[in-house]
Amino acid sequence: MASQYKNLFFDLDDTLWAFSLNARDTFEEMYQKYDYDRFFRSFQHFYTLYQYRNVELWEEYGRGQVSKEELNRQRFLYPLEAVGARDAALAEAFSDDFFSVIPTKSRLMPHAYEVLEYLAEKYNLYILSNGFQELQCHKMRSAGIDRFFKKIVLSDDIGVL
Repeated sequence: MASQYKNLFFDLDDTLWAFSLNARDTFEEMYQKYDYDRFFRSFQHFYTLYQYRNVELWEEYGRGQVSKEELNRQRFLYPLEAVGARDAALAEAFSDDFFSVIPTKSRLMPHAYEVLEYLAEKYNLYILSNGFQELQCHKMRSAGIDRFFKKIVLSDDIGVL
């Protein structure tokens, strides 16, 4: 009996591509590169402050209250401001480096590659993601999974937050 399904849709971040692990690794690299120990008690102190504001900003972004640019500016500046280091240029440099490094990371969720290999022979595979266009395709190439997908549909591309 043939399957009634021909197309399968996947989210990318933390479904296939290990966003949380790749992001944490990148944050640690940037923390060391920018000598953030001079501002924070530890990497965990910095990361906790970042995550707290980042969650709020994504909610605001989803409600259309902040732009993508403002989301990115504030989430990298907030941890510094929280410890009294109001250095917008430093936050911007950290952010720029973060976004150039994170899409080069290649960690996938457990067994994601094997699952895609299996499914790609039987179905048309697609990505649906709210990730930013300038990052998602690069992440997929870095992880070696871009070849499995017929099309990538991003909320950025269709004007949906």
